[in-house]
Amino acid sequence: MNPRIPKLREEHKKNADRIDSLTTRNQEIERKITELENTDIIGLVRQSNLTLDQVAALLESIKEAPMPTPEVHTESAPTTLVQGDSPEPESTGLFHREGYRNE
Repeated sequence: MNPRIPKLREEHKKNADRIDSLTTRNQEIERKITELENTDIIGLVRQSNLTLDQVAALLESIKEAPMPTPEVHTESAPTTLVQGDSPEPESTGLFHREGYRNE
């Protein structure tokens, strides 16, 4: 038998144990996230002073006519020039050689 096989099997078992441990931890984290989200939702509902029936009606109306998603604009806003401003960056002069500055 190749002497590397037992070492590889041992490494494989360690990795499987680590994966199980991380999977369990991820499930615990997901449970905590859900619990915190639910607490936030309950807080918002209580803060708005809505009854259970009103919350149900609100959620049902959202299902029937979903709210539009806000559009995200990636273009920048137009720039307004102030008198004396130039739309072009200031020129550094005619000479651009390293070590020589035209001031």
